[in-house]
Amino acid sequence: MNLLRQFFFLVVLPCCFVFAEQENCVKTLQDSFRGVDFYTGTGIKDVSGTYSLNDTAGIGVRFDDFKCIVSCSSDKSVRCGLSFHVPRRCFRYDTTFFAGNLRFSGALSRLKHPWFSSSSVMKSCSLLSPGIEPALPSFTSVKKPVSCALKCLSPSFSFFLPSFDIAVSEDGELYVSAFKRFNFQNLLRLSLSCTKASFRYGVQPSKSWFYKKRPFKTNAYSSGDFECGIAVLDVFKSFSAIGFSESPFDGLSGSGFWGRSENQISLNGFSFRFSIFKDFDRALILPGGKTMNIHSQYLINPKISFDSENAAFKLGILLEQEEKEQQNGKIKEEMVSYSLKLGSSFSIFRCKVAAEFSNNFCTDRTSVSEKANVRFSYKGNRLVSTTSLSALLQDSKRTYTVKETFQPAYGIISSIYIGGTRTYESGVYKNGTFFTGVTLTHMGSHLNWQGKINFKSTF
Repeated sequence: MNLLRQFFFLVVLPCCFVFAEQENCVKTLQDSFRGVDFYTGTGIKDVSGTYSLNDTAGIGVRFDDFKCIVSCSSDKSVRCGLSFHVPRRCFRYDTTFFAGNLRFSGALSRLKHPWFSSSSVMKSCSLLSPGIEPALPSFTSVKKPVSCALKCLSPSFSFFLPSFDIAVSEDGELYVSAFKRFNFQNLLRLSLSCTKASFRYGVQPSKSWFYKKRPFKTNAYSSGDFECGIAVLDVFKSFSAIGFSESPFDGLSGSGFWGRSENQISLNGFSFRFSIFKDFDRALILPGGKTMNIHSQYLINPKISFDSENAAFKLGILLEQEEKEQQNGKIKEEMVSYSLKLGSSFSIFRCKVAAEFSNNFCTDRTSVSEKANVRFSYKGNRLVSTTSLSALLQDSKRTYTVKETFQPAYGIISSIYIGGTRTYESGVYKNGTFFTGVTLTHMGSHLNWQGKINFKSTF
């Protein structure tokens, strides 16, 4: 908390006063006012006749160079944040200050979860955002610790001057990232990024004689990575990163390393995506104190597509191998899992049908799962409708889901959805759910309002 106060009073406030005093840097409130946003939401849950409500209300105010947001929920959680943008004419960098219950993504998320998440067959490789990406909380986001952040984007006329993000939280965690984007007449795009973060975490000793995790004291431990993104026209894209995490037992000298790379080649309706993730230390401990359970991932994903004026067809296959550890009682078992996914989509005029099938199994065949999804959508001038059906088969458990969504193009109702699930185990009905909801939206010149009502019942 002391570090957060020092950052705010020694860096943020003096800079704000300096920039605000410069001539023509700050517009009058009347000229710069852009609007007020209101949000209300109600969630109703019914579990075997027991009802619970979760209400959320919030307000946000927008000016040209200033934004603030406050929301609270019935569980007494409060989220707030503000941002102040310094025009580039006042400073060499395009600078924005953030404060509040901020959200972070980009490199910070990859430090905490360096492996690849579950991928769709139709996914394409993209150049991920560099930096730690500070952002104000949304009306319904999970409450985060209070933090301050500074985002500085370098001027376009400077070829070598990097951009950088810096943030500090009330827990004493510090995040710093420097990055630079290069664009060579749209023929070649290059992105370089370097991130260093200090996280506070620890594992307390267990009362049991058997430790699932080796305990270590709560302290500040370092993590960081270097990232490189390359795009050559629309033919080749690549995003690679190599990172480290400090060992709580051996310090920086005993740091564990990991690496990941995602690449895609596209040419004349054919694309081939291949990805690899590998950790170089089986005992690597990630920020937050979690042990790396996924040790390697290998993925290949060829796709073909045919396009005409009014129709399009896509077909793809994805093969993935994953080496991981799984806790089985008091013993950690190593296993290799395989995933096969088939996907296709066909669209003609305003209609589109997409289907995907996946099969996952481990080398010991103790865990086998299959999943199938079918989605039909229609995009009209006045209404967009989507119907989705899915079935999940895992060992002796079967789960079926159906969902219908309507999105009117006009009026106060922006979306309505309704659906349900049914679960069977060994052929016997186990439970089911029914869910529905509506979103209302009003967009005015200076006043916006959004309301949501959701209902879910388990029976």
